[in-house]
Amino acid sequence: MNDTLLDPGSLIIRKSNGRMYSCPNAETLKKWIAEGRLRRDDHVSKKGDRWFRLGDSPDLFGRPASYPGIPHAKAKKKKYRDEEIDQIVDAFQRKRRVRNAALWIGGAALVAVALGYSLAMIVPGNNPLRSFAEGNGLLPGKGTAEEAHAQLLGMAQRHYDRGDIADHERAEDFLIRARALDIDRGLVDGELASVYASHAASMIRLSQDEELAAKSEEDPEAKGHLLRASLNKRTSAEELLAKARNHLADAERAAPASIATLRAAAAVARVSGDQSREPEATIALERVTELGPEDPQTLLELALAAAPYPDRADNEALELAERRIDRALALSPELTRARIHLARVHLARGSLDLAQQELEPILAAMPSYEEAQRLVSRSRSVIATEAIVAEVASP
Repeated sequence: MNDTLLDPGSLIIRKSNGRMYSCPNAETLKKWIAEGRLRRDDHVSKKGDRWFRLGDSPDLFGRPASYPGIPHAKAKKKKYRDEEIDQIVDAFQRKRRVRNAALWIGGAALVAVALGYSLAMIVPGNNPLRSFAEGNGLLPGKGTAEEAHAQLLGMAQRHYDRGDIADHERAEDFLIRARALDIDRGLVDGELASVYASHAASMIRLSQDEELAAKSEEDPEAKGHLLRASLNKRTSAEELLAKARNHLADAERAAPASIATLRAAAAVARVSGDQSREPEATIALERVTELGPEDPQTLLELALAAAPYPDRADNEALELAERRIDRALALSPELTRARIHLARVHLARGSLDLAQQELEPILAAMPSYEEAQRLVSRSRSVIATEAIVAEVASP
């Protein structure tokens, strides 16, 4: 600011909002600044022709000055607030540094734990790292994992024995979880291959039923719906068979001679219609059955191999399938899949009452069992048709 501004004489003050005031002299100007009535952006002039910004003068705003009778409370208060703000900022920055350090340390610790857990799972079971993790509860011990594996296999078997579409899906889920435990992978892969093949066979049968219903349907919209549903089930069956083949390949590498692998090989060959492998797989399964104790699942697979499509089988094949199913049910009465196929055999032989005797208890326990519903409907339709024919033929 020009020194002439501080000379005695009347001054003109122009506030930043445009208002103008008269100031008697420079001492009054300094007093108003000290009191906070004037700010850096305000301007001063002697005659109103040349204006000077107050903030540009170090004499006015550069340092606090002492004037008689004017307390310095505001200047001191401002200085105190600046120091206080600096302290707050410093404290905040310190806390931020501490927090960032804690986050880095915590993240490093989590990464270390994750790496240690992964190593403990990958390396062989007798290593010190895995022993430490199992001993401190960070990993399930071998006994705990084996118990979980057995429970998962048992739950999968119960759902597989029932054999509905939803039960197949649950069995697959349990077996996939058992496979993740990496215990007896050959057995689990063999069971998975069998379940996927059985699931695919159910989808194929339902697809055939819908395709057959579409042929007799006169309504174009309903006919199109049935054909689309049939195609979707066929596509699902192909996907399931692809999964069955993959797991069968894993099972044959891990345990080629196990009963689970042989049973899966026969099932996959039968459902996929692989005539080059089906006879060989069935013979191998029969040989194992003759040498060892009878197994209901194996007996059912042999019954399915004897008459996979009962409507197309001859009497000899139907009788063989029925004998094997009867033996399987004697060993495992809750094997619902066997009763479903026995009902198919009865329907193929014209024993409609026997078929209904097998199916009705199943629907009473599981009303949503889709394949049982369709077999009952087919049985009742045949009975009704025969009654009409008999009534027409009677004199």
